[in-house]
Amino acid sequence: MLYSHSPRSYIRTDNWEIIAKISEDKEQWSQVQVIDISAGGLLFHTEDEFEPGTVLWFDLFIDPKMPEIPERIHMEVRARVSSVRQQFEEVNAVGVVFIQISLGDQVRLDELIRLAVTRYGGVPE
Repeated sequence: MLYSHSPRSYIRTDNWEIIAKISEDKEQWSQVQVIDISAGGLLFHTEDEFEPGTVLWFDLFIDPKMPEIPERIHMEVRARVSSVRQQFEEVNAVGVVFIQISLGDQVRLDELIRLAVTRYGGVPE
């Protein structure tokens, strides 16, 4: 079952530990640095180049380091590249929109974002 959500805010991931691996084919994976995450997508840095519309798989391990969430959360999501811009000389900032996420993972992510925005403050989109 898929769940669609309109994100209203995002949280910088400075306070979280996120291990994110991406793949176009679910066979070759590379690790990326997540910068922002919302209930509907995320922004990451990579040296790789992607075109808008590219579909990627994400294997995410999220540790928000909050007492309300004592365990690291694992989720697999499918996302579509929505924006690409050169951030630094050889680093691209790539934004993606989640297009396939389980209902359970979406609910957990919504709760994480809500808790994080309450605790750390979020930035309206």
